[in-house]
Amino acid sequence: EDRLLLCIEYWREYRTFFHLGMSYGVSETSAIRITRVIEDTLIRSGKFNLPKQLPNRDEVDWEVVVIDATEILVQRPKKQKKWYSGKKKRHTFKFQLSMHYTTGEILSVCGSHGSMHDFKIFKKSMRKLKFKPFFIVDKGYLGIKKLGFGCLMPSKAKKTEKLDSELKKLNREIGRRRIQVEHVFGRMKCFKILSCVYRNRRKRLNLRFNLLAGIYNLDWVKDKQLN
Repeated sequence: EDRLLLCIEYWREYRTFFHLGMSYGVSETSAIRITRVIEDTLIRSGKFNLPKQLPNRDEVDWEVVVIDATEILVQRPKKQKKWYSGKKKRHTFKFQLSMHYTTGEILSVCGSHGSMHDFKIFKKSMRKLKFKPFFIVDKGYLGIKKLGFGCLMPSKAKKTEKLDSELKKLNREIGRRRIQVEHVFGRMKCFKILSCVYRNRRKRLNLRFNLLAGIYNLDWVKDKQLN
């Protein structure tokens, strides 16, 4: 139990392994090893290892899927151009999250370097999909209809013209439905390992984001059972 608590505390507070080891009476090296063993064990269990693309239709009661991407700041890498986000003006790791609109369950997580556009990550994650779900997305997914997917997307104003009142009203309604995925990101980022600048090796960030998405799903199942 202490080992699991050490790992959860590391995600939640994102302290250095030296200070974490001091709290639990172990060395810095032991704290690193314990954390990695717990993370690998949880991933191997299968409950926390979410797929990169949406599951088959038979496995999920499909209605509508909300998709959005979030970015996690990382320390400056050697190959800066690959990880530089034009939106954040920082070096980032980007994650696309797919959420079931009705239930709020996270269905899939797809990660990429910060310079990759949201729509390019979407095409990467939907490449082998054998069906066409309906999506709610933001303006970063222009071109989604050309791929044959039905979607709700806010209208974009032209440089010479402003949106009329009806389109603005429609955009607000779409925003109200899409805000659920932003709330998911907010709940996940209570873990400071996702909200602070990530200072570890980036190859393990994908694993840790998957774990925290799986923990969110367990919390979602618990809330559903209580209600």
